[in-house]
Amino acid sequence: MHVRLINPNSTASMTAQALDSALRVKQKETHVSAANPDDTPVSIEGQADEAMAVPGLLAEIRKGEALGVDAYVIACFDDPGLHAAREVARGPVIGIC
Repeated sequence: MHVRLINPNSTASMTAQALDSALRVKQKETHVSAANPDDTPVSIEGQADEAMAVPGLLAEIRKGEALGVDAYVIACFDDPGLHAAREVARGPVIGIC
């Protein structure tokens, strides 16, 4: 199984921290990768930031679909774009909240 963490903000260091945490607890058979868009806010601190982040999040879901990703975790408080991502992905999409 391939699980992709998607950090919807553009802070790569935060994405790397989330991936490091996931790699420490994943099952041996599970492949975990992470991604974040380049053109979204550096942090998501309110609804305007969320709205600006969702298009990039959905683009990352579409990239994952092309790569055969099985499931996604939106690695951001308040789960921005969760329901929209579920409409785009074939597999499960969960948030951290």
